[in-house]
Amino acid sequence: MAKTKILIVEDEAIIAYDTKVKLELEGYEIVDIVGTGQAAIKYTDIHKPDLVVMDIVLNGEMNGIEAAEKILAGHKIPILFLSAHSEKTLLRQVESNDLYNYLIKPVSAEELFQAVIQALNVSNG
Repeated sequence: MAKTKILIVEDEAIIAYDTKVKLELEGYEIVDIVGTGQAAIKYTDIHKPDLVVMDIVLNGEMNGIEAAEKILAGHKIPILFLSAHSEKTLLRQVESNDLYNYLIKPVSAEELFQAVIQALNVSNG
């Protein structure tokens, strides 16, 4: 059976690496790590991941929510947001757009694993 492919969109290298390691330990294949919304869109088109794990606040002109909206316009891929920012306006944007789930950083391996399973089940259900 093929491994579930995940694209990580995170502009902080340490957090990106930590997320990658946590997911690989659970058996997921990380297809790439990118740090901008534009790269997220491009690499989603290239790799066609099963899930995108995306930071909300990214370098560049586009935040993670905007990138997710563009990704979802062309692909039926669940998006799991990770953010150190818990501002109500950002979280309301995520919730109002039905962009799946979000976790507030720092995230434990167990929290991440459970959220990934939930996001994948929602998209397959």
